[in-house]
Amino acid sequence: MLAGAVPGPTRPEPAPAGLPPCVTAATYDGAVRDLLLAFKERGERTLAGPLGHALARAIAAGAPPGCRHLVLVPVPTTAVAVRERGGDHMAWLVAVAARTLRRAGWRVTVGRPLRARPRVDSTELDRAGRARAALDAFAPRRGWAPAGQGSGRVVVVDDVITTGATVAAVSALLRALGLAPSWAASVAATRLRHPAGRAVGLPNGQAPNALDTSLLIPSFAANAKISGKWIWREG
Repeated sequence: MLAGAVPGPTRPEPAPAGLPPCVTAATYDGAVRDLLLAFKERGERTLAGPLGHALARAIAAGAPPGCRHLVLVPVPTTAVAVRERGGDHMAWLVAVAARTLRRAGWRVTVGRPLRARPRVDSTELDRAGRARAALDAFAPRRGWAPAGQGSGRVVVVDDVITTGATVAAVSALLRALGLAPSWAASVAATRLRHPAGRAVGLPNGQAPNALDTSLLIPSFAANAKISGKWIWREG
């Protein structure tokens, strides 16, 4: 169980055209940034548990009243990134999130109607560069056909929302396929999405809390920094 993550609305300024409403579980800095990088870039797969639980909370927080059927569409990962990282980090996150939501009584389908084209690493790009790269980053997957969608609300899911360009590009392609997203959800979003905490609509003007790192026990360190292996404890 993940404690201490308070999901809330998030929005880049300026927001790219076509960006759906977005919800995130935490701010992308400090320990949260360290955890995501360890999971994504350094192969700490045990972190899929806490990060996937955080993603599930963000997904659920965006649902309108009465909505219990979801179609989760993860932002596709390039084949190069999958090879370099030893697997698809978004697939692991979405699997945990979907399982968590199903256990809570949601009907959840994971759809993969898009594929990622080869593209440059966007981590060092500025806002304009990310927008340009996102335009050609994805394409419909050949032979894909919707199954089990029905009345499900489509949700785009990603690990981190920065400029919103990637989510907007994915959303545009989904609309062209007749799968208009109702909202997007992420584990974290960069700090500029929580200006003074006022725009995110959380109680008392708070920005989303960081993940509760007291539930992450490092084998070789006594603090919240990444050092050695992290072990996820459910409590």
